[in-house]
Amino acid sequence: MQSTQIICPTCRSKLLIPNELFADGSQIGCPVCRTVLEIEMPRKELPAPQAEEKPFQPEKDKQLVIVPPEGSRLESYRYSPSVMEILAPRPVFNPRMYRPLLFVAGWFAFVFFLSVMSAGMGPVLLLFSIPLLFVGLSMLYGMSKTLTEKQDIDLIGNHLKINKTRIFNSENISIPYHKIEKIGLTRPGTKLISTNLNNMGTPRSPRYSSNVPTVFYDGGKKATLLEYVSDREKQWAVDLLRGFVREVAEVEVG
Repeated sequence: MQSTQIICPTCRSKLLIPNELFADGSQIGCPVCRTVLEIEMPRKELPAPQAEEKPFQPEKDKQLVIVPPEGSRLESYRYSPSVMEILAPRPVFNPRMYRPLLFVAGWFAFVFFLSVMSAGMGPVLLLFSIPLLFVGLSMLYGMSKTLTEKQDIDLIGNHLKINKTRIFNSENISIPYHKIEKIGLTRPGTKLISTNLNNMGTPRSPRYSSNVPTVFYDGGKKATLLEYVSDREKQWAVDLLRGFVREVAEVEVG
């Protein structure tokens, strides 16, 4: 039987009273001086609440950032856990394009002037302007990509599909997930003259660089995408594609 020791406030007698006697709230008097004692039952301390244990969340299960960066013209949709689409519309003409366009126009003016001068000196010299003309046409083709290309990136059926629609030479690439080796930002090859011309408009801009999202697959092959968007959009796309491939196909990509 549990008891509580108290001291009478009047006669200072020490009393040991069973808890059962005052558990119902009835009055108890001191057996020595008959003083009515006011006694409070000792409160039981509640155990401290245990911290909630959260289940371990592996890296691949973290939520992917599906929404593009603020202000982006890119659009993204996740139709199901294994189907996603990223759309890049045709670029809007902006001041960044003036410098490369002026450069291409100046190049053709130079070739025309050189051709006129060569024609006056002899038809043989005119042949020297032909390679310069082809260089100008190549730059003009590159600018047509910048101004007219739209991209549709689909992740469906265990494949990454990159569809680039242009006025000239549209491109469609389909890459199985299990053949993807790496997804990252790299500098474009020399053949991507359109990317170099596009970035020539703002060579020191903190928002744009010549690095482009690149998919390495099947023993060293490369496929680039979203070449003409800002650095924030490029990094967002790289992180999203890496995470999606890991989550859906459980393929570790660098």
